[in-house]
Amino acid sequence: MAENPNQEIKVTVDGGQFYSFVRALKRSSRASDLGEVVMSLGQGKLTIETRQGGSILPCGECPPAVARIKGGNFLRMVSLVTDAKASGPLMIVFRPNLGKVGLPHSATKAKFDQPA
Repeated sequence: MAENPNQEIKVTVDGGQFYSFVRALKRSSRASDLGEVVMSLGQGKLTIETRQGGSILPCGECPPAVARIKGGNFLRMVSLVTDAKASGPLMIVFRPNLGKVGLPHSATKAKFDQPA
């Protein structure tokens, strides 16, 4: 079944793994050090890449998508979480039609690559 590239894509990852990666980035990097943050979906994985490192998290089957986020915007999006909210399933929503990537508590602008 072909996916509509404008539909929102919801994926669920382990919040503990996601925020463990984020905490490590925040401790060792400033927004300017991160460069562009690339969040890619495909083959049941969410891949997050920055100049300072990356992470691959299982997320179940989903259509392919690539979101490009400025480092500062990414850090602002993830900054509102507390450790108490970091464990358990975490839903991340990709909204190509709005140019946004969102977490339950915040969202940020993103540029999406066009599907091949």
